[in-house]
Amino acid sequence: MMRVPNAIAGAACALAVVLAACGASLTPVQAMQERERLRAAMREPVSTRQQRDDQSRLLADVVNKGALQKMDMEDVRAAFGPGQPCRIELCSQHGFGEGDWYYEIGVIEGDKVKQLPVLIVGFDPQGRAARIWTLTTH
Repeated sequence: MMRVPNAIAGAACALAVVLAACGASLTPVQAMQERERLRAAMREPVSTRQQRDDQSRLLADVVNKGALQKMDMEDVRAAFGPGQPCRIELCSQHGFGEGDWYYEIGVIEGDKVKQLPVLIVGFDPQGRAARIWTLTTH
């Protein structure tokens, strides 16, 4: 299981979003563009804290704009690929289960960065993305 060191957990912020209740109204094209930005960030090498925090700000921006609203499991898979099953401690601490998915935003390179920003998508029984939780680092 992944543990978030206390120093990192204290410095990190979490943002939980109930998808139906918040977020700006984006056109379908704008939402797709925002999701593409996030998908690209998931593949970016991260070797400094500044890069990690840039990724964190991008994650928060995409979520706050509402780009993940009205998605189902297949939409999420198409946008970001299949997520990792939520079997890590961070998921269970925030009420997510194995049927939910998590994504790290970036790829750690080197030893200066220990924790990446995280996106967790919780699905309802019908497979709709019902809850989003983020671990931000900025």
